[in-house]
Amino acid sequence: MRQVLTLEVELPAELLQRYTPNGRLGCLTFEGEVPGELGTPVELEVSTRSPARTFRTKGLIAWARHATGRGLKASFGVELVATGGGAKRLLAFAQSTLDVEATRAAPRVSVSLPVKVVHDGETRKELLADLSLGGAFIRCVIPAPVGTTLALTFRPRLALVPLALEAKVAWVRFDGEDSGMGVAFEALPAKQRARLEKLVRAHL
Repeated sequence: MRQVLTLEVELPAELLQRYTPNGRLGCLTFEGEVPGELGTPVELEVSTRSPARTFRTKGLIAWARHATGRGLKASFGVELVATGGGAKRLLAFAQSTLDVEATRAAPRVSVSLPVKVVHDGETRKELLADLSLGGAFIRCVIPAPVGTTLALTFRPRLALVPLALEAKVAWVRFDGEDSGMGVAFEALPAKQRARLEKLVRAHL
């Protein structure tokens, strides 16, 4: 039975920081002492917290670096193996090229609402293009960097009071008119969540 190695990061972009293009599909770097001999097959379970996704694939222990007195920590690399498409889906997700529908934990509805986006003291007006209880897609020419915390304010149609939400940029896309950023909502107060649920249901 293959050993299972787990890797959990906050954002998809952090996976790319651990990725090197060695081998056919590349390697992921893990911290800690190498758990076996080089060439040992392993199972990988790789997760992101925002958005919440888990990918399972196979790999081979490819290299190891032991801790030294010069401040270098122990680490090792696992070469990704192309079985069942898991490795390719993982990399595509990290690079934000995986089809959006395949990465969503909750169904989204199409909307077209002006949204005020505030971060680092800067305010700009963009377009909210789709929405779910877990996040949204904001169409814009220059997306904020992955990991940026945003304050969003928009007014649902027929609503008297705007809806204010906090979100974190989970992925970005640069593709002409389809450029924008996918955001994941932070923990929502009950009142805000109830309003968001009502808005999503109205568009289903």
